[in-house]
Amino acid sequence: MKKILCLLTVWVFLACLASFSHGAIVFRIGDKDGFGFSPEELLDAVNIRGDPADTDGDGKLEPGEFLPEINGNCTFDECPPPRGDGFDHRTDAEMMATNGAQFTDVSFRTEDGECIGHIPMNTVFFDFDVSLLSGLPIKSARLQIIYSDFDGDCPDPSSSIEPYCAVCTEIYADGYVIGNVPLTYPKQGGISKAIFDLNEDLLEDIFKDGLVTITFQSADSIEFDVATLKVNLVKENVRPLVRLRKLSENLDTTPVPGGPGGTFTVQYRMKNTSTTSIWAPFIRFKPKSPGILLLNADGGPKGKGATITPDVGTDVILSPEEKVKFNVVIGLTEPEVPDFKLSVLGIPVSP
Repeated sequence: MKKILCLLTVWVFLACLASFSHGAIVFRIGDKDGFGFSPEELLDAVNIRGDPADTDGDGKLEPGEFLPEINGNCTFDECPPPRGDGFDHRTDAEMMATNGAQFTDVSFRTEDGECIGHIPMNTVFFDFDVSLLSGLPIKSARLQIIYSDFDGDCPDPSSSIEPYCAVCTEIYADGYVIGNVPLTYPKQGGISKAIFDLNEDLLEDIFKDGLVTITFQSADSIEFDVATLKVNLVKENVRPLVRLRKLSENLDTTPVPGGPGGTFTVQYRMKNTSTTSIWAPFIRFKPKSPGILLLNADGGPKGKGATITPDVGTDVILSPEEKVKFNVVIGLTEPEVPDFKLSVLGIPVSP
């Protein structure tokens, strides 16, 4: 297990590629920035039907919205204006990337500075460096891509298949088919999100080399905003390995949002009393009093099942004898001390 601990120390260096949330690691290639279109570019932008491209007007293109139709000919071409409606909004880092980020936020290929057409999907790949997971128990994994297509012509436009329901291309994880990317609606310029669950039986093979490569079959083109791989780890009850000590508590009857009866705040100290390191420990809230909420839960106030992730440092490990403090802030329905329990989950890492 020493190898695991060594690999975990590289967490800080992978911070730009991965993020952690109670038992799951999210690896991201590209940035979720609406294909790089600025809010100013979207102010009067329309799709091929003349409707606003940014449907909700929030200054960002998202699934269910549309790429702008710029040159006014009611169709999409990958090359940039005035020849077409294409774009290259990549940052310098994305242009220089070798993991697939170079295929995000862009619609065309160039040669000697000239547009030579769309980027064929069978040349696109996303390489997820998952070496961080070496030796850790993987429960499930899910790929998500946010994408759009300009012309919607795969399969063959003469096909009798209804184009809005047609399959555009097969998608592979390390050579294993994991699904098909459907055409967007509308088939020209629509933005969509596709989700693929990696087959549980294939997880060991897909993750064994520390690299998960996503590839596509079609020679047609879709444009990518971001590709995300979420890996869920097998979590265990580690409460027997730690001691929770209550340091202070305070009942405040002042009403707050989510707590009409006030708040009850408890500070705890959690100590690893075992000889086993605990990777990524988190706290789960188990209310017994009806209606109470954990106001400082991960992701916002929530009741039963809410979690708190204590800060155990950039190594994401609560080592033997290590101690951390965290607060529990509960929103009350009545101005009285609530009834609740806390469980502790994580991934034990043997020495």
